[in-house]
Amino acid sequence: MARLILVSNRLPVSVDAAGKVTRTTGGLASALHGAKLSSDALWVGWPGLATEEIEDRQALLTSMRDIGVSPVMLSHAELDGFYEGYSNATLWPVLHYKVGQARFNGSHWFPFYQEVNRRFAEAVLAVAEDGDTVWVHDYHLFLVPELLRRSKKTLSIGFFLHTPFPSSETFRVLPERAQILTGLLGSDLVGFHTFNYLRHFRSAVLRVLGVESEVDTVWHRGRALRLDVYPVGHDRAGFAKARRSAAFRRALEAYGADIGDRALVLSVERLDYTKGVPEKLAAIREFLFRHPERRHTVVFLIVAVPSRQGVEAYDALTERVQREVGALNGEYGSVSGARQAENEP
Repeated sequence: MARLILVSNRLPVSVDAAGKVTRTTGGLASALHGAKLSSDALWVGWPGLATEEIEDRQALLTSMRDIGVSPVMLSHAELDGFYEGYSNATLWPVLHYKVGQARFNGSHWFPFYQEVNRRFAEAVLAVAEDGDTVWVHDYHLFLVPELLRRSKKTLSIGFFLHTPFPSSETFRVLPERAQILTGLLGSDLVGFHTFNYLRHFRSAVLRVLGVESEVDTVWHRGRALRLDVYPVGHDRAGFAKARRSAAFRRALEAYGADIGDRALVLSVERLDYTKGVPEKLAAIREFLFRHPERRHTVVFLIVAVPSRQGVEAYDALTERVQREVGALNGEYGSVSGARQAENEP
């Protein structure tokens, strides 16, 4: 019977050196949690631990396969070149129009990116059977669809991009642009968040590879590759269930008692330079400067989840945000507001 095989850089679970498995809270895993996928779906991905840190590799492989996970083991060197290097120092900023922050070290990083993508494809092929559907996720694995297509197995291959796809002018700054697009064209279906991203992809395929397309179809090597738009929502049922819990009511009462009749302005996001957290803090500063009468009637709360700790650009962003939050609290905060801020992680 055909199965669904999910492929992503990070798994919905992580493990420590002792082999303890815990559910992760990453954006991709959270988004797919609301999709209520079949319980017999198999997930292929990196378990969050470098090979050198694993005490008993065989025991780890066995325990993860028992819960429907096929891990791809990566060394520190591979993680440096593939993940922190090409994926997050080159691709991520370019995809988000942050070309000035991108680092182009492809001669060193891209071979790691190619090798890790090959390892992911091999891990899929080791468990896939004819007729299975393989759903590949995000920019870390742009090359996997074409690598799977080269096999003799009859697989349905889908790819979903969880980031923007930039204009072709921006995308073409990547020296490896042709390899990336060719990798994606191995899919049967490529999904995007918005139609603009889909349109940018079609333009890039034409300008880089010379391959023409229709509104929702690219004809490549005798195959029809479908393009479509699938905006990612949230786990509505999960949020509704949380709101009915006793823990939510206790938290709501605690916040209500502390905030009183003041207005609460809440922002929740990852601490990433694409999210505009420093700009939000600048807007808060401007508001408090222009409206001194509101300084004791409004509480601003930003829940910024740490992202890619250990990466230089993100560590610098964290330090910048922490300094500005401290300065704002010191300049405009009240005793009650400071007490609330101290209680936040």
